[in-house]
Amino acid sequence: YFDRYTHLANNLFNATLFRIRQVMTAMNKDESKWTENERTVIEEIREALPRMLKCQMPTKTNWLLTDEFLKKLMVATKNPDYYANGFSAQTAQQIITLTARTMKSFTESCKAYAKSPEKFLGKPALPHYKKSGGQMTVTFTNQDCKFVEQNHQMVLKFPKTKDTLCVGQVDDLSTLGCLKMLT
Repeated sequence: YFDRYTHLANNLFNATLFRIRQVMTAMNKDESKWTENERTVIEEIREALPRMLKCQMPTKTNWLLTDEFLKKLMVATKNPDYYANGFSAQTAQQIITLTARTMKSFTESCKAYAKSPEKFLGKPALPHYKKSGGQMTVTFTNQDCKFVEQNHQMVLKFPKTKDTLCVGQVDDLSTLGCLKMLT
């Protein structure tokens, strides 16, 4: 179960980062010089935009796609990585948020580097894709996971499976907090 979930998270991270990177490079050059990938992503956005409430087309000055924009894009396009069989919506949204934050941190680091390069060991690197077929950390929210008493033990119930994880005694069942499945 966890092996599959971490693979699905890896795929969604790459799919989300792909869209962000293609928009970034497309918005920094003339449309006639767009690559096929850039053109495909921009067309995907243009077609989905009418179904994405309160979203606007990226521009040269406003190219960084937010997590809300990306979530709406994945829903509007019925993205197969977002809707992968067995993947919960909350977990998918966590992956998109992480990807958007990663790219935003990169852009902020680039701005800081331009002002004070001496504060850095080197120029900030563009976020890389995860290894194809690889795994990445998954965050389960308390919307996904629930404590349940089963056979006189406390277990943690995960989304879209009957499998559980025995957690022993739990002092406070009011919140789960944040549980990460590390790769």
